[in-house]
Amino acid sequence: MELLGTTVDGWEVVLRSGQGATGTVYEARRGEERAALKVIRPERVSEHSVIRFRREAQLLQELDHPHVVRCIGSGEHDDYLYLLLEFLDGGSLDRVLRERGRLTVAEAVGVGRALLEGLAACHEAGIVHRDVKPSNVLLDHAGAVKLADFNLARGDSQDLDVTATGAVVGTPYYMAPEQARGQDVGPKVDVYAVGAVLFHLVSGRPPYQGGSSFAVLRRHLQEPVPDLCAEVSDAPVALGEAIKVFMAKELEERPDARAALEFLAELPSAVLDLDANLPTFAREAAMEESDSDGGSESNKDLPNLEPTKQLTPTGRWGSPSSSGSSRFGSASGRLAASGELADRIVPPPKPTAPTSPVHPLPPPRPSRLADVFALAVLSFAILYLVDLSERARGGDLLGTSELLSWLRDQVEAVIWLSLPLAAVVFGDRVLVRLRGVGLVGALVARLRAKRRLALGEVVEAAELLEAANARLSAANLLREHERFLEAAEVFERAGFLEHAAESLVQGGHFEEAAEAYRRVGTKRAVLNAARLGDTSDEAIAALLAEGMVDDAAEAQMRRGRPLEAALTLERADRIDDAAQALEAAYAAEQFTLEEGEDPETARRDLAGRIAGLQLEREDWGAAARWYEESGELDTAGDLLFRNDDERGRARCLSRSLPRKGSLTTAQQARAEEAARLYTKLRDVAGLPLLVRLGDHAGAAELARDLNEYALAAQYFARANRHSEGALCAERVGNRELAAYLFDEAHDYERAVELYLAIGQLDRAAEAARKGGLHRKRADALGRLGRYLEAAESLRALGLDDEALDLLSRVQRGDPAWEEAQLLVGELHHAAGRHGLAKRGYQAALPERVETLEEVGPTLRYAESLAALGEESQALVVLERFRDPRLAPPDLGRRKSALQRQVDSSGSAPRRPGSGPNERQHARGTTSRARPRPQRRASPASDRQTRSVPAPPGRERRGSDRYRGAEAGGRRQPPGSGAGRREPPGAGQLRQPPS
Repeated sequence: MELLGTTVDGWEVVLRSGQGATGTVYEARRGEERAALKVIRPERVSEHSVIRFRREAQLLQELDHPHVVRCIGSGEHDDYLYLLLEFLDGGSLDRVLRERGRLTVAEAVGVGRALLEGLAACHEAGIVHRDVKPSNVLLDHAGAVKLADFNLARGDSQDLDVTATGAVVGTPYYMAPEQARGQDVGPKVDVYAVGAVLFHLVSGRPPYQGGSSFAVLRRHLQEPVPDLCAEVSDAPVALGEAIKVFMAKELEERPDARAALEFLAELPSAVLDLDANLPTFAREAAMEESDSDGGSESNKDLPNLEPTKQLTPTGRWGSPSSSGSSRFGSASGRLAASGELADRIVPPPKPTAPTSPVHPLPPPRPSRLADVFALAVLSFAILYLVDLSERARGGDLLGTSELLSWLRDQVEAVIWLSLPLAAVVFGDRVLVRLRGVGLVGALVARLRAKRRLALGEVVEAAELLEAANARLSAANLLREHERFLEAAEVFERAGFLEHAAESLVQGGHFEEAAEAYRRVGTKRAVLNAARLGDTSDEAIAALLAEGMVDDAAEAQMRRGRPLEAALTLERADRIDDAAQALEAAYAAEQFTLEEGEDPETARRDLAGRIAGLQLEREDWGAAARWYEESGELDTAGDLLFRNDDERGRARCLSRSLPRKGSLTTAQQARAEEAARLYTKLRDVAGLPLLVRLGDHAGAAELARDLNEYALAAQYFARANRHSEGALCAERVGNRELAAYLFDEAHDYERAVELYLAIGQLDRAAEAARKGGLHRKRADALGRLGRYLEAAESLRALGLDDEALDLLSRVQRGDPAWEEAQLLVGELHHAAGRHGLAKRGYQAALPERVETLEEVGPTLRYAESLAALGEESQALVVLERFRDPRLAPPDLGRRKSALQRQVDSSGSAPRRPGSGPNERQHARGTTSRARPRPQRRASPASDRQTRSVPAPPGRERRGSDRYRGAEAGGRRQPPGSGAGRREPPGAGQLRQPPS
């Protein structure tokens, strides 16, 4: 169905811009607007081509960026699918390269920036182009760059990915290593392609070249990125470095599109300066689909196919015939072939007969002059025969005789000439009916063809020759004038498919040529189809039969069968290429060709096979890596040792150990060697080995060397090297662990500081106790509200007044209140404040001494009473020693001394509990009728018969706060002993003055 002159979605189709094997591109207009209308017919293409066409429409409609071809609309109309695209009249970047050779640095940088900006938008929308190359970069009239042809693009949705698993898709010159291996690819493959395109734009050639696609891909995988500055002397170093970063082999070292823009930000850029004579139609918007269902359609850009010229099919030769039988269409601007590939095609023999039935042609229209002449001759001949017949019968045919009488003499003169001429004309008409053209018509057609050819109208001349049934002449005429596509169609209609294929090769239509060769079916034709990229089993077999191993392996790779390609190369002793292909098969997870084999076993076997090939290549490092992958760790370790790869050997040794359980002697030796190597290399992988071997100190030192201080602290703790562990924990801010380790290391002062800083007061107090840090212990206990224990620590420092301050915070009803009062009494007694001491003792001591802890305080209570002049009350207190086992040895002497004082003063002793103070004491201790709780042992209560001595060199001094506050308000005279601590051993009562 011809669309010219029709309207599609409101757009009037005005011009055919390109014709492809699967569809057509038209120029459409709507008012002043112009658009490219891309059309395919689903019944003429494969299902995958339809899916890709719809996918391209969907992806383009999701994008809106100044550097991506804009999609105006898409849909279905009658029996075809269409896609309306932005109309671009500047041609393609590929065409600019062909005409100019290379671009200036500024122009190349401008193109690179535009491509990266467009790709960044695609990637952010979840779209990976996968086929960035100059022919997919279109230009408008001002030189603005537009990324086009999303036929191979992949979106986030799995429904949009229709390529075969493991198939190599893309263009070899610009293909990233992971894409060449057939692995799943991400956005960074497009960045790699931009780097390769930049190299091509500046240097005039792709970064890697080779005799075949396989050779080019191998160079992408193995060889370093070429130095742009070495190729182009005036190229900026920064641009060369940027290209190396873009084309990094490792995915992690390659930036994304947005980050890649920063590498070009400081370089000068310019807009492309297009040649004024560039064609004004959008070439590259033409169809690129192929009827092939595989993923090799983009491999049409084969090496050594340098373009020579560009053809624009016009007329009936560039469009399908009315019956739709045209097989060899192409996008506008397909390339003519020259160079190695065209030379490799085996030419067909000189045509003698059609190789397939000839398609019948409609009868050509003969010349009118010939028709008139033939009619006149036949008329005269018929009349003459009638006249002769009548005369022979003796009849009288006057009308005829009279009519012919004036010509009879003349006719008789030329009758013998007219009869042969009539026979010729009659035979010509018979030939017209039988063959479609007669002798006269053929002669006239040839004469008209020569006239057209003289006027330079080659196509019209060929049409006339074909109408004259001279198809071979017409086809050869078209081929001589480099109208290869039209010549192929004529050869096809003539039944000479092999010659049609040859014409297609000459015109650069390699896929269509391969299809034609496949249809021929001869051995030579199959071989030619294989050379043109056919990946069928027959083509591969033909290549192998001819010894063309590279081409056969390349076809298998394009077909998505890297394992078969590897086996092909291996059988041909192509060890390097076979190893590379096997690695590609391994990456694509094609481990075996046999059905039902265990995948893991197949994976290990394939890895071992690769290792064997690498061993033949004497690449010890690669062989070791693959032996390690196959599980042959001993062999891998030996090879790595031979290759001086200590880290790899340590890795193999450690991987050969069981994950759990005890180690045998041999395994122990392996573990020790691996640990030693890892320690030497300062590798973190050595830590678990050292721990498993029980070498916690070694693990700690390694972790510390690696700045893994948290692990080092734990390992030092296990190794009982607490001080070093504490320092490591402190460096990482783990103060709790540091405090614990300082505590274990007996560095109590730092432990207490850290415990206090993190609020662990109990541990701080305990560490201070162990370290004799009474002040800090008192601080911690005071913050905990344990005032009694805090006071005891302060008392040990001789800070009695501060201890009394803390004791004053103990409230009545607190379980420690009685002990606190006892300590108050002790402190006041030691300071000579007997009145205050009396109050403390009175509140704390029981009416009967029942424990050793109560002996000393009771005696000092009596001393305070005697010092206050209450000797009789002191005697009563001493009567509390009712258990002789608890009575001090000098109890009798104490009582006698007190009794003498009482007697000398003339006062009689009172019975216990008879005096007011005693009654008060009794009232204050009535609660002791119930059983006493066991008093906590403390430094203040374990003294039985004497006061607690002060620390060496220090005296206990009572503060002015407590002086004069004793009972009765009496000050002790100087020398009376008030305020002075008794020397050690002075347990007896002081004698009163005489």
